Amino acid sequence: MYYLQDHSYVLKLLNGLLIRTVFKQIPPRVEYTLTATGYSLEPILDVMYVWGY
Repeated sequence: MYYLQDHSYVLKLLNGLLIRTVFKQIPPRVEYTLTATGYSLEPILDVMYVWGY
């Protein structure tokens, strides 16, 4: 089951890894980009991807 608290917790974990940009338009649009810290995790994520594939 999905709870709002879980969503908030995940966003707190991702704080510092992603930049959230909100575009004020109709319909609303949000874009996420990696920070330098987020990019530093790329080698680890690549290994996890290969392991899970």
